[in-house]
Amino acid sequence: MNTTILLFLLQDGITNGAIYALLGLALVLVFAVTRVILIPQGEFVTYGALTYASLAAGRMPGTAKLAVVVGLIAVAFDLYAMRKTLHGPKILRTFGLNVAFPVVVLLASMWAADQRVPAGVSLVLSLLIVASIGLSLYRIVFQPLAHTSVLVLLIASVGTHLALQGLGLLFFGAEGQRGPTLLTANVTLGSLRFTGQGMAVYGITIAFIVGLWLFFGLTLYGKALRATAVNRLGARLVGIRTTLSGQIAFLLASTIGALSGILIVPITTLYYDTGFLIGLKGFIAAIIGGLISYPLTAVAALVVGIVGVLDVGRQRHMAVSLQQRERVAGKAQVEQAVVGPAAAQHLGVEGIGEAHAAAGLGALAGAQMHPHLTRAGQHTLHQRLDVAARRL
Repeated sequence: MNTTILLFLLQDGITNGAIYALLGLALVLVFAVTRVILIPQGEFVTYGALTYASLAAGRMPGTAKLAVVVGLIAVAFDLYAMRKTLHGPKILRTFGLNVAFPVVVLLASMWAADQRVPAGVSLVLSLLIVASIGLSLYRIVFQPLAHTSVLVLLIASVGTHLALQGLGLLFFGAEGQRGPTLLTANVTLGSLRFTGQGMAVYGITIAFIVGLWLFFGLTLYGKALRATAVNRLGARLVGIRTTLSGQIAFLLASTIGALSGILIVPITTLYYDTGFLIGLKGFIAAIIGGLISYPLTAVAALVVGIVGVLDVGRQRHMAVSLQQRERVAGKAQVEQAVVGPAAAQHLGVEGIGEAHAAAGLGALAGAQMHPHLTRAGQHTLHQRLDVAARRL
């Protein structure tokens, strides 16, 4: 493996690591605030990617309808919780957030699918759709279980993952999809070539991490999330609504997951179940960070991405080397089987070329010609054998 190939592999590893860093940060955020190990994070990746690809191809994604359905269920949950003290403004707020907003996004998606809108519009609509699904999922699945153990939350998370994966198969089918690139410009730096999509991955990842840092450090809601993560009971005692903190955490996690999928789908083909494996790499980074440290999670994600790519490169290099050794060994066997070791050195490349090509079909024994050799090949080989015999 030369230096150029190593640089290419490192470039791919950093690109993968940037995606894993986003997913790892989302997992750490959700666990710190809600104690939920978000297994469905991979489904947010898949839904975002395939929704974006479907809109770009002029197809109506089923996730837009799913956002409306889960929003209606979330409203039903809220109305049941407020059944004793119905409050008009609260009802209007929950109806507007969980039903009216997804309906508007659904209508916009139907229009976008008919008009074949630019990639930027498809990106925004995909993020809004997946964010609506993530927000409603928290209300339906995890908010009623907020005070249970981590094990119960994990079981609910696994069940949600399986349900979303099955719905993904229903919406998008078993065939893979790819989406249009966000940037088409290319930059060459020495022997490295940076594609527009790769630069979009780097830029958006850095911008999102900086945005999260500013959000947690400067905004009131960000500080409320940090307080809830540090001490949930203390946050409630000082008046912070931990339910709202959980909603914001899931909103950010679903948005990050969808954005990660949109960044990936122009680079590689994604299927309905691909997101789980991608999310698993982000989970590994989050575990290395102790599910609490954002900087360590980001660094671990880069390491996971680079190590994974280097391992794939090593396996391919070993496979190529093995094939080369097999070709050389097969050529030697053919030469020795046909003319013996002494005469093999007198044969030219033309005479043993076809015999070498036939070595993969079966070894030649003695003077018997392999049946897959053509007549011209046999005639040429006989002539070469006669020349070698005269030289001996």
